[in-house]
Amino acid sequence: MDFNDGTGMISPGTLRDADADVNIKASKVPRSPGAMGRKNFMDRTFSKLDKGSVRGSIMSLVSAAVGGGVLSLPFVFALSGWVTGVFLLILGAFAGIWSNYLIAEVAIRKKLVNFDQVAKAGGGACLQKLLAIMILIYLPGSCITYMILFNALIGYVANAFGLDAAFVNTMEFRAIVGVPATLLFYFPLSMKRDMSAFAYGGVASVIALLYVALIMVIEMPWYNSEAWKDEKRDIQSFPVYIDLNIFTSCSITFFAYTCQVQLMPVYSELVNPNFRRIKKVITRSLLTDMFFYMIIGVAGYMSTFNYTQSIVVERPPLEGYSKDYYMLVGALAICLIMVASLPVNYHPWRYQIFIFCFNRDDFNQCENAIITSIFMIFCTGVAIVFPNITSVLSILGGLCSCTMSYLIPTIAYVRMSKFKWYHHTNLLPILFFGTLTIIGYISVVATVFLLVSGNKTGTIGNRTDLHTDPSA
Repeated sequence: MDFNDGTGMISPGTLRDADADVNIKASKVPRSPGAMGRKNFMDRTFSKLDKGSVRGSIMSLVSAAVGGGVLSLPFVFALSGWVTGVFLLILGAFAGIWSNYLIAEVAIRKKLVNFDQVAKAGGGACLQKLLAIMILIYLPGSCITYMILFNALIGYVANAFGLDAAFVNTMEFRAIVGVPATLLFYFPLSMKRDMSAFAYGGVASVIALLYVALIMVIEMPWYNSEAWKDEKRDIQSFPVYIDLNIFTSCSITFFAYTCQVQLMPVYSELVNPNFRRIKKVITRSLLTDMFFYMIIGVAGYMSTFNYTQSIVVERPPLEGYSKDYYMLVGALAICLIMVASLPVNYHPWRYQIFIFCFNRDDFNQCENAIITSIFMIFCTGVAIVFPNITSVLSILGGLCSCTMSYLIPTIAYVRMSKFKWYHHTNLLPILFFGTLTIIGYISVVATVFLLVSGNKTGTIGNRTDLHTDPSA
């Protein structure tokens, strides 16, 4: 449904809810939804990111989606085959775009100011509480993965420059890295209120991803040749693996595209918001993510095949080199992405905690500082004590991402539709997102099975060839 009726449909919270989650923010330069079309390419691409601009909103949503999952995407190829990996990345992007469309359409058509109200209108208090619980679980878990990766990548760099590997893997080292990072970066950035403040974080994320992608593509021929020539390695590369690991691959991919919770705060910053403009933001954001994911996934896997690491940049340097300086810079660039992405994911959690616990969405600076401090202490502590990222990604992607991104938007869309549930406009999302949700939940069961049985990802089904130890 197209909401652009020529009048420039406004945000549901304009004027009436000046402090609500969704409302138009004033711009210094009056514009219409089509104003960008009157600018030349250089102005559209490289001009300042104004608050509420389409490009600024795209960067904010890109920053929300890009995170811990990006470094595990080559591992998805190793788990399930390279054809399966490419298919899952395309599927994840399509599902992410469609589900965000559903949320935006319902919110704008019914004049709902946030995702919480979309869930309540579509499924009552039960669906609203389910969303709240998923948000309260998912967003801290997502932030924990960022901290785990930051600590691991700093450890990877430190080890390359001579720090003992045994010490790098200790809780003490993670505390030495994690606590200062929280005090210097995570906490002060998370205290900000406006999503527009993170637009340049999205730009930094794109630049960092571009650099890592280029390094992987450039180094891929040498890694590929070395892998096949090494007689000590049993290199295997198949287009498709059929076993239980496919569910883990799916959940990691779903996690990588999760940004639905951040959609409405991003929409609230958009100048002259309407369905056409937010569709443009959603589509370009998710396609940008897929572009980088595809390059990193393919190049990372084609370099080391079944020896691909669960965190791809931790691969050993090429033979004859003591260090891969280019990838070490890439690891630091990924750390920058973690720093930019964590506050974006904390923003909706803070809003949700006030709604869930205090039944209000406004808070003063003192309350902001207290809630943010508690959140940061908890996440930092968990990241230091429990640094296993693969299981975290699988559970978060399978349970929380599928519930928030697929199940809840579909229920709300169908319940708010003017057609019967079996009408083709409703049946298609029911079948599509219902299937993805079931796959995600099976992934959670498979991951729990691995944890309980003492096995690790890649050892179930018919896979016995996967090696994730850099020294193997």
